[in-house]
Amino acid sequence: MGTCGQLGLISNNAFGLSALAGRGFVFGPKNNITVKIKLFSGLDRQAGVDDYDPDRGIDLDVSKDARLKKAARLVGLYDYDSIAFFINGKRAGPREKLNDGDVVFFMRPVFGG
Repeated sequence: MGTCGQLGLISNNAFGLSALAGRGFVFGPKNNITVKIKLFSGLDRQAGVDDYDPDRGIDLDVSKDARLKKAARLVGLYDYDSIAFFINGKRAGPREKLNDGDVVFFMRPVFGG
């Protein structure tokens, strides 16, 4: 068993255990990821998000195998046909898998001329 860094992180690679000194053990790999959700074109109101700050967005913890559709449901959006999805600036579909640190944009498409 060795000590890692100044945080007092103790690790034991043989068992996959790690602990912050005095804070207990974490067994196995991290099961959740964090993504940042940004809502545009009134979707914050549709989702019922109070005091939404579009510059900060919403930090959302989801399971590591979560897809875009799950993140939309967690913030209160269920009508996927009327929402355009983007992950890290690239167009995505509701079944796209999310990764830790992704920035996800939800917006209504704009039509007209």
